[in-house]
Amino acid sequence: MMVLLDKQPEAYQSVFLEEGWAHQRYFGWKVVLDLPGLRVLRKRRAVFSRYLILLTKRGEPSLTQAVRRALRWGQLSDIIVHDFDNLLPKEAELSGCKFSRAGKAERLLNTSTFVVNLTQNKDELWRKFGDKSRNMVRKAEQLGAGFGPGADVNEELAEFYRLYKNIVVKYGIIPPNEKLLERMVSEGAAKILVTRDARGGILAVSILYLAQDKAYNLYTAASENAPTGLGQFLYWKTIEYLKNGGFRWYDLGGAGEKDEKGGIYVFKKSIGGTYVDLGEEYYYCNEFTRSARGLASLALTLRGRPAG
Repeated sequence: MMVLLDKQPEAYQSVFLEEGWAHQRYFGWKVVLDLPGLRVLRKRRAVFSRYLILLTKRGEPSLTQAVRRALRWGQLSDIIVHDFDNLLPKEAELSGCKFSRAGKAERLLNTSTFVVNLTQNKDELWRKFGDKSRNMVRKAEQLGAGFGPGADVNEELAEFYRLYKNIVVKYGIIPPNEKLLERMVSEGAAKILVTRDARGGILAVSILYLAQDKAYNLYTAASENAPTGLGQFLYWKTIEYLKNGGFRWYDLGGAGEKDEKGGIYVFKKSIGGTYVDLGEEYYYCNEFTRSARGLASLALTLRGRPAG
């Protein structure tokens, strides 16, 4: 069992560190080493392996040992260290290997997040929501917006994917696996929350991942024609729902670029979230693995090339 008690009890410990997090339950990663303050996950694809080391301050004395083991377990592999407590320098040498700080596009986990401490009383949570956000909630309520947990998984997931198409097109991302989401929901690891208009039509679908006393905003998709204040209404109602359900923390997901002028950062800050730095990531891949991956990629390209 991973023991991570470096911070005060009221401080937020990332949901990524929970034993029941989605990586090892649903995304194909396997825990291969679990020490106090340090966990090593492995994901295999064909002959290649990827190791993700989750590091906190308490695990720092075990880091070299963990890297050494990962190197010994396979030549065709790369290693990522996620340093939650910013312990490592920009260029880190571990077990004789030089790790480089990962760029934005290379990272596996979020750089930061906003969280809501649900142990506060409801009046305090509402106060922290901010004047503008509270007004937006009231506007949505006046327009007849409704909110509640999903009741028909098939209908709600179908509507989620319809709404999510806009995000896929706009940002060029791959939509989540439908069967996987169905499994998460059926096993109680995820919860669907639905926002509707006055006539009962679905305006937005949120999918939360649940791990111990934390809820993580995994996906949200909303109609482009959603009324003013829908986003603030959805988040406030989610806060109420989770607090009533006994959760201690609501993780709003990635915070985006730390830009006070606008964007995701400002929006999530405006609904009462506390900013949490999730640390840096470091990457190592030996030349043999790099070359092998290059050859594998070339072979796939040639295989898919039309004859003649």
